[in-house]
Amino acid sequence: MLMHTNNVKNAILDVLSNLKDSEIKQRGFLITGDSVFLESFATSELESNRKFTKLGILINDSRQKENLKKLKTLVGERYKTLQNNFIILDKHPLSSKKFALYLG
Repeated sequence: MLMHTNNVKNAILDVLSNLKDSEIKQRGFLITGDSVFLESFATSELESNRKFTKLGILINDSRQKENLKKLKTLVGERYKTLQNNFIILDKHPLSSKKFALYLG
C-alpha cells in the first residue's frame, strides 16, 4: 500500500511539475522573446495528460477519482490560459508581452 501511495503521489507531482515547467518556459519566452523556451512547451501538456491517465488507473477510490477529475479540470484550465497568452502575443505588438505576463 505504501508503494501504491508513493506511485500516486509521484504521478501527481509529475503533473504539477510539468505545469510549472510550462509556466516557466512561457515566462522565459515572454521576457526574452527567445523561442528556445518554447521547444518542449507543447509536449508538457501531453505528458500531463499521460500522467492523468496513469493516475486514473492507479486510483480506485471513488472520492479520490472525483478529486482527480477536479484536478485535471483545473490543470487543463491553466494550460488553456497559457495557450491564450500566446494567442494574445500573436495578435498584439511586442509591448503586449508585459500584459501577457500579468495575465499569467
